[in-house]
Amino acid sequence: MQIHNKNKFISTWVTEGTGKKIIFLPGWAESHSVWQEACPKDLVGYEKIFMNLGGHYPSEFPPHKTHLTLEEFLESHFEVFHELAGNDKLILIGHSTGALVNWQYMNRFPEKVDKNILVGSFLEGPIGGIGSLLGSLKNWHLSFILDLVFGFHQDSKSIFYDTALSVNLANKKEFLNREDVKEFFSFFFEQYKKMRPSSLRIVIEILESIRLADLNLREGLALNFIHGEKDPVVSYSRIKNFCENYKTAKLFSLPDNGHSPHWENPTLFWKMVREILET
Repeated sequence: MQIHNKNKFISTWVTEGTGKKIIFLPGWAESHSVWQEACPKDLVGYEKIFMNLGGHYPSEFPPHKTHLTLEEFLESHFEVFHELAGNDKLILIGHSTGALVNWQYMNRFPEKVDKNILVGSFLEGPIGGIGSLLGSLKNWHLSFILDLVFGFHQDSKSIFYDTALSVNLANKKEFLNREDVKEFFSFFFEQYKKMRPSSLRIVIEILESIRLADLNLREGLALNFIHGEKDPVVSYSRIKNFCENYKTAKLFSLPDNGHSPHWENPTLFWKMVREILET
């Protein structure tokens, strides 16, 4: 595990291989191991950098911080991206919240980015599914937040399963995109257990900032979206409409996939990734 520590913002990542640098950034409440596990071993010729999102264990926010702006959250990642890039251009692959960080970086530092692949990416404004609940999270009773961090009794799990996912339980695989749904839930909650309560609260506040953020993209960025047409978190129609109007964006669609196509249909997903990398 490699560590970057600046002003008490601790960022962590694992590196595999040599060659052009690809930074993989996971989604909310996930760890670097999600991308590391999904990435095919025969993807060679690249230095693959599997990072953790800010505040997600073992990455840490400064202990004395009780609040972070969206800008501070983004900058904590950008500092590491700059260091990893050096004089090279980066390839960025991000999922969900990680994709949001990546397109923000490219928007500000286009000269630092070779290619940007956005999977289940947030855009701007109110979103459906789980995002529609983020605004209320900060008003939830503290005991529920503590349940998420320190140990989850059945009531809390039911609230999370039934409400936060915003998916009919009979169709929850559409969101999770895995056969081992129960194992994934265990993994998901383990990530929360490792986060400091203050980090969890800050992450929730940042998610609300993301939900309300304006896009404000400069023109001409080469954005590659890989998106499931059944995504319950960020609607496919929203992404499709964006790509039709933003002329330098490309959309790669997976008809029967949800929010995480790199889990549900890895064969087709990585075929799309290789196509983007090779063009």
